[in-house]
Amino acid sequence: MSDNPHDQLARLVSGYWYTQTIYVAAKLDLADLIKDGPRSAQELAEATGTNPRGLYRLLRALASIGIFTEDQGRFFLTPLAECLLDPSTKAMATMRGEFQYRAWGELLYSVQSGKSAFEKVCGKPIFDYFSDNPETGKLFDQAMTGVHGRETEAMLEAYDFT
Repeated sequence: MSDNPHDQLARLVSGYWYTQTIYVAAKLDLADLIKDGPRSAQELAEATGTNPRGLYRLLRALASIGIFTEDQGRFFLTPLAECLLDPSTKAMATMRGEFQYRAWGELLYSVQSGKSAFEKVCGKPIFDYFSDNPETGKLFDQAMTGVHGRETEAMLEAYDFT
């Protein structure tokens, strides 16, 4: 890949594409379906109730960014795909691809108005929305458990508790 500014910007403006492909992989539990061994797109489509050709294109797109690898029509886990086996990482990918994706699509509205894009998209403040949509609130909670905790070891090493 070229590192010229035009190519860099092209990759950056394609970020939504990456978010959505990873989201769909998480939502369909593709890593879980492949963890015990490589599977073909046809096998995965049968397991997920999806269109085999569409799923194959998704898997190829994911392989192009290092999530899954393909050999002779079968898809394997990569270290990146293994991250989707972690429930909090899978929840984060799902959350980012669903309600957060829609809210970020209204960023211009927020910048122009000073108002919440989330409230525009979902009709209410985020925690009120979670109260009214407990499955989404549960998803948020699960995603947040993976955000915190990684810093604990560094804090323990940096601070003398004696």
